[in-house]
Amino acid sequence: MSKRLGHSSPSITESLYVHLLRSVGAQAAEMVAAAVPRATRRPHHVRTSVGEPP
Repeated sequence: MSKRLGHSSPSITESLYVHLLRSVGAQAAEMVAAAVPRATRRPHHVRTSVGEPP
């Protein structure tokens, strides 16, 4: 990318555009996280006495 933009090194490109990439990366991560189905949690049963069946 740095060659295409005419920069002498990738570090110059990074320093100029890193703020844009962070926000785009965060947005992409949020979209992917929203698309991943979440497992529903079942309530845990807590036995109150030793003789109670599980």
